[in-house]
Amino acid sequence: MSAAQHLGLLSSEHPETLVLYTYSNSDTEYERNLHYFVEHGMADGDGCDYVIIVQEVSNFLQTFNALPAYLTVVT
Repeated sequence: MSAAQHLGLLSSEHPETLVLYTYSNSDTEYERNLHYFVEHGMADGDGCDYVIIVQEVSNFLQTFNALPAYLTVVT
């Protein structure tokens, strides 16, 4: 089973494009890049499903005011 199937992202109600963003908190630049991507690189209804994969235990979710409903986070 693929990751997309496991997460339930492959169905007729989801877009055909799956964007996977792997995040590690090993460098402060990575956190800035992730914030930029969430704020400017995603849009609701753009034909993509977004999944952020967190490699290490991190409290980075607390640094966002609110995460978009069309974003899935896997820890």
